[in-house]
Amino acid sequence: MRVRAAEESLARLALPEAEQHLVIALAASDSAEARATILNNLGFVYHKRGKYDQAERCYMRAMGLWEQIPAADELFKVRSIGNLAMHYVETRQFDKVERLGLEVLASQLSGQERGRQDLARILSSLGALERSRQGYSKAEGHLNQALTIWDAVKPGSVEVLEVLNNLALVYEQAGKAEEALLCYQRAQQIAAAALRAADVRNAILLANIAALQYRTHRLAEAELSLQHALPIAESALGSEHPTVGTLLCNYGVVLRGLKKRAEAGKLEKRGEEILRRTAVQQGVLHTIDISELVPRSVSKH
Repeated sequence: MRVRAAEESLARLALPEAEQHLVIALAASDSAEARATILNNLGFVYHKRGKYDQAERCYMRAMGLWEQIPAADELFKVRSIGNLAMHYVETRQFDKVERLGLEVLASQLSGQERGRQDLARILSSLGALERSRQGYSKAEGHLNQALTIWDAVKPGSVEVLEVLNNLALVYEQAGKAEEALLCYQRAQQIAAAALRAADVRNAILLANIAALQYRTHRLAEAELSLQHALPIAESALGSEHPTVGTLLCNYGVVLRGLKKRAEAGKLEKRGEEILRRTAVQQGVLHTIDISELVPRSVSKH
């Protein structure tokens, strides 16, 4: 009952409510399998709320429980590792991603029809890992494989949108601005059909397009994109979320380039304070993996 209520809360992006339901369900559960499932989904909620330490602990506990269940489906164990990998990717803990053995998991899942979606998620994490190493050719390969899978099993879905966004980041960092723009344009077409205007994923697309506009010296366009992105993110995530902090810092960088120094300073100060409080490292004009903000329904993942 509580897990179902949490699923309904997640569908409405009511994360505090979902957290409450899952905490109660965890305390009441006496099944190891049920506890592993709840811990995994509680980790997801903690992550989306910016409670990263709690999220990691939940994912680790879920993995440990699946290992202790003799008859557990191997795919559930794989999914737990995949979810932890995504958490580490999205919090830029790439040293921990490297320890998870994702290449081995990808090889094991290759050719298995039942595990195709899990393979796509692991390939996305491998793409992000290679991007962090500046291995852009390998990153492109992993993400294009993931995109092929999602195009086949969920065409026009938010999963396709997610990979397109992250593939655009790789193209951009590899100096392929035109390819990046094509990915963003296709992602925006999917977003227009699949998302509400106020959905935070629209904000992330706009923010990343703004980063591309900034780097191609189209600062006025970048400012306009961020003007649209910031209120959507604040409304959806709250004013203290680390993603909002990142957007504020990005906005400040753009305004500084436009010689609007006083306004830039205010935004950068506020963004840096948010990131300091939430213990997120910030560089200059970060782009954002949209997977960090894509809600997934409660399941044994």
